Amino acid sequence: MNFRHSFFKETPPNDLIRQLSFCTVTRQQYISSCKARALSILATGDKCAAIDTMLRDLATWEGGKLFDAGELEMRRAEATFYTTSLDDVRLWIADFQ
Repeated sequence: MNFRHSFFKETPPNDLIRQLSFCTVTRQQYISSCKARALSILATGDKCAAIDTMLRDLATWEGGKLFDAGELEMRRAEATFYTTSLDDVRLWIADFQ
């Protein structure tokens, strides 16, 4: 971590960095927030935007790799070809673990 806030006149000791690590988001928390965001977009009736948002958010987690890029593309194809209603997209979003 790189702290440039004026509070830190120098790099904080490692034990402080470890104490701040509780602020990091777990994989499951991040996936839950992606689902919530996609479902809020789906509530407006825009299936394509909900699918795109879900996949884009899953691809941009800073904590590491959530899903393989190939798997996300397969999920995109699945959503594009096999979801016909808002309920289908809702179930597709809920399927991410």
